[in-house]
Amino acid sequence: MKIGFTTDTNILKKKNEQLVKTESVLDSVDFYIDYINALKKTRIKKELIYILPETIIDELLSQKKALYSESFDSLIESYKRLQYGFEGSMPENNIDNLLKKEKSAYIDKINIIKLPLKKQVFQKLINDSIEKNAPFDKSSDGKKSDSGFKDALIWNTILFNECIDDFDYFYFFTGDKVFENNREYLIKEFSKKHINTKLIINYQDPDGQQKQNSLNIIINDHSLIKTDNVVLYDENLILNSLKTMHYDNRTVYSYFNKYELESILFDKFDCNDFDIDKVTNISDNKYKVEISINTMKYKLNNIEQNDNICDLNACIFLYFTKINEIFNLVNSEVINIGFNNCFFMSRLNGLSSAVDQIKKFQLNINQEVIDNLVNTKVSDALKNLAYTIKDYQTLNYFKANETKEESQLLNKN
Repeated sequence: MKIGFTTDTNILKKKNEQLVKTESVLDSVDFYIDYINALKKTRIKKELIYILPETIIDELLSQKKALYSESFDSLIESYKRLQYGFEGSMPENNIDNLLKKEKSAYIDKINIIKLPLKKQVFQKLINDSIEKNAPFDKSSDGKKSDSGFKDALIWNTILFNECIDDFDYFYFFTGDKVFENNREYLIKEFSKKHINTKLIINYQDPDGQQKQNSLNIIINDHSLIKTDNVVLYDENLILNSLKTMHYDNRTVYSYFNKYELESILFDKFDCNDFDIDKVTNISDNKYKVEISINTMKYKLNNIEQNDNICDLNACIFLYFTKINEIFNLVNSEVINIGFNNCFFMSRLNGLSSAVDQIKKFQLNINQEVIDNLVNTKVSDALKNLAYTIKDYQTLNYFKANETKEESQLLNKN
């Protein structure tokens, strides 16, 4: 029996803060690759194959490039302001070369399929767009729209690839409800092209556990083995391990200030406070689990709990040993801790471009008008612009008045 499966971009994509910090993008697929390699070492007479449309790979790389370039541009702006005290040349953005090398490295690891360059394929894309057929049909309030071009590329790449005929079962795991909502139509369309292959479309909420949940569906449907790596992706096992940890009395930095962290309240954690990023087999019966936390469950010295400024982020390494089929936590490590999701920073994303537009049109910013926009029922676009202008004014005020009291006031408000 041959079982094939694929995953869309929403199943594989990382959260923004993780995407900025980590060099690799495509390592999201390592979880599936490692499991398939382990399965091949068993005597089971079932073959599992992971394929990926090239459109998904390119989209993941594009997301990384956009986010990295935005951060790089902010770095250059800071560099220019401080370059009078620097030595050496200004750094250059090399993200394109890095992403090109990563894609080349993964070509040999993944079964990549491309959209066939046939007239009938492009004619179908055009017709589906005009007729608003799924997955172009991203309906809202009963009205059809022609959005969903990337989804249509992914779907037709699968639909028109002959390699799909090799599988007895083919799973399409998606974090986009357009496929879930049009399941019956899409399966019917698929069955006309691939008569002997059964298609299973499965929606997974992109909640951080979507990769392991999708693989577990295949494992349970076909009675495949659960490797140690898969077992260690268990949320409850990791949650119980985190609850035993202690981390306190450290200095933690936000964008504008530093704070004395009294403790992280690991004992109050639930599954919404962390994501399992990667499991690595270090040696025989020894494993490393990489966790990302994003939580408001912490205490700062001399600040009430309900006055926490924003989410605390960190990467945690958990080290396990396996004895008699039981995994025991033997050590842990917390790194890259900081307030990376501060509400102020979320508004500053894209602020420079908004400010450029303000300067370009030489808008006369009236404080009363801004306050009225923020406090009345206006469109979200206008309200967001008003907030952006207020943040820009606040940032300039902060730069001109860098005192401890004003820093605390800014972060509190």
